This record gives sequence, structure tokens and C-alpha cells, in this order.
Amino acid sequence: MSSRGVPLLLVLLSLLSGCASVTLRDVWADPAARDARPQKVIVGAVMPESFSIQIAEDELGRRVGAPEVVPAYRVLSPEQRKDREAAKARIRELGFDGVVVLRVLSDEKELDYVPGTTYPASHFSYGTYHSWYYTGYADPGYYRTVRTLRCAVHVYSVREDKLLFAAITESVNPDDTKQFTAAIAELAAREARRLGFGVLR
Repeated sequence: MSSRGVPLLLVLLSLLSGCASVTLRDVWADPAARDARPQKVIVGAVMPESFSIQIAEDELGRRVGAPEVVPAYRVLSPEQRKDREAAKARIRELGFDGVVVLRVLSDEKELDYVPGTTYPASHFSYGTYHSWYYTGYADPGYYRTVRTLRCAVHVYSVREDKLLFAAITESVNPDDTKQFTAAIAELAAREARRLGFGVLR
């Protein structure tokens, strides 16, 4: 590889390292809840401290199709968020009839080895018109940390106190809260529409 090619490769690797892949692993919806249309929905996020809860709840809220959508950070205190019964009481007190939650189910890291590559460089032979000499430049292999997050988007009915919709996703190497949440919310909303479930859009 030429010395001029190395900086370009480093730039491409730095760009790719900031991207996260998201895949759908499972989806479920209550068939009896297809006509459910919550009017006032609270949106919450439960995730590691490396992500911004506020950004995640705002981004997820954009995918909720209800007349009134409120991120949980605006109405629940840190203490209430840690106490399930206190949170449920506060949600009922404020008149919410729907809850949408993005929850990180697992956060795993593993070391992955990326093998090195040899790049041939050709030189034309003046002695024999059709022959070529090959030499090579080798990039050594390296180790990288692969982070995998398994997440769930759940939609609940407050009045009936039951789960209406669930989508399970898997994300690899997420590092931007807004992009990470938007990708998951988009997948969940797509599946909700496919199943005729109108809370997510």
C-alpha cells in the first residue's frame, strides 16, 4: 500500500467506527390492541450512563403517534424513576393512558481479532513484455472491542396495565445516543405499522 493510501484508510476506518448496525430480533403485538389509540403518552428510556437519557426520550417521542407525548425526564424525579410503584402512581396521577419505554436488556463487550491484509504492488518487467514482478505491503492484524446492546421497545396501556407491543433489537458498537435511539425507534415503528398497530409511527 502506498504511503498516500494510509491516511485515506485511517479516515475511512474512523468513519466506520462511528456507525452502529441495528437489527430486529423479535416482535410481538397484542392482536386485540390494534385499535388502541392512547391520547397522552409518557416516553421513558432505561440505559447505561454512557448514553443521554434526555436525548433518547426526546428522540423516541418523535415516533409516538399520540396527541400528547411527554418525555419522562420532565415529569418523573430520579427517585420516582428508580421506584416502580412510585412511577406508576405518578403516571396515573398525571393522566397518562400510554407508556412507551426503550430499555437496554444487555450490554456486552468482547475482543474481536481483525486479520491483517497483504497488498500486492506490481512492476512491469522490461525483459519480458508479458511478465510482472510482485512485491507486497502488509498491514498487521489488530484487535478491536465489539460492543453489543440488546434492547426492547415496549408499549403499555396504563388503564389496562398490560403490554401491547414489544420489539427486541440488537445494536453493534453504538456511540451516539440520538442515532442509536432513532435507528431502534425506526425499526420498532416499521414493525408496528406492519402489524397494524398505530401507537408508533
